[in-house]
Amino acid sequence: MLITVTGATGHLGRRIVHQLSKTLSPNQIRIGAHNPSKAAALMEAGFQVAHLDYQDPATLTPALRDHHQTYLLSQSTSLPMTELAAIMTKVSGHQIGYQPVSVAEFARLYREEGDGDELASMYQAGAMGLLSGTSDDFWTITGHAPTSMADFLAANYRPK
Repeated sequence: MLITVTGATGHLGRRIVHQLSKTLSPNQIRIGAHNPSKAAALMEAGFQVAHLDYQDPATLTPALRDHHQTYLLSQSTSLPMTELAAIMTKVSGHQIGYQPVSVAEFARLYREEGDGDELASMYQAGAMGLLSGTSDDFWTITGHAPTSMADFLAANYRPK
């Protein structure tokens, strides 16, 4: 079995790889990364690394091919950005709004944090509808429901 973890160099992706590594060997886990240089340490640890860029669908097929089973680890509902903003407003106690911007503008807004292009790739994937899928696969694999976005943010939000 070979499992490809997309976004594996990001905050959540790294945690998923860490958890999978407790039961699978590195040669059973493929690291999907927008920026493969961020996965150098994982490659040195024996993981396969594949370039995945949601803005360039040609990078998706090679990295995801040859899988006999595909799982979508998601929440049971897809939340539009306006709903996410409402949840973030409630959790943070600050008014959070949402205003669509171009992919280039989104990248510019987050470039100072060092993640502009990577986050823009995810933003583009969302705009293409690639992040709106839902499934019960999380339950199938783990035996329990995923944490809701509201509960996750309430447990993990740390104001600066």
